[in-house]
Amino acid sequence: MQPSHVTDFRCLIWLWLMLSGCAVPAAAQTGVFEIPQLMQILAQVETRESAFTEKKILALLTEPLISSGTLRYRRPNYVERTTIAPRQERFIYENGKITIESSGRQHQFHVKDQPSLGVLIESIRATLAGDEKTLQRHYQLRLAGTRAHWDLEMLPVSSDLFSRTRLIRISGAQDELRQIDILEASGDRTIMMINAIKR
Repeated sequence: MQPSHVTDFRCLIWLWLMLSGCAVPAAAQTGVFEIPQLMQILAQVETRESAFTEKKILALLTEPLISSGTLRYRRPNYVERTTIAPRQERFIYENGKITIESSGRQHQFHVKDQPSLGVLIESIRATLAGDEKTLQRHYQLRLAGTRAHWDLEMLPVSSDLFSRTRLIRISGAQDELRQIDILEASGDRTIMMINAIKR
């Protein structure tokens, strides 16, 4: 059985979804809001810092687990999730390497050493880069709404991702992410509310 800090794909999903924070291009300000326009917005992100509050609804527990902290992104390939409560933990992805700091200990490994996480890591990179072509290889993308309020659904098409998660829904307004909803194959659900701190 692999260590939970290696196999817990939720952390990578959270990092991957910590996007946005740039001006909306003129092409997206009129007409129908489409996936290429959203990808263009994501591709222009330089830096981002947000606060998050997260609720995990697990089938084995009677009460949801609540956590909070900060999310950071720096172009081109640095993403960080720092949990402040209920305990401190930091999860960093940079240049193909993952670093986990928890309980005074640090663990590092490369994505290539964990093939099962390879598709997910590439999804992180592709989303931050606004690389729609790569995302389409792993997800069926559905975008609804307008620039003022949009919802992006991601349905895994690869067997590896589908065995872990059934649906990812990202809700946003203008260039801001507001909510991330992840439905896992087990029936567990994670809901993250995001508020921008600075750009």
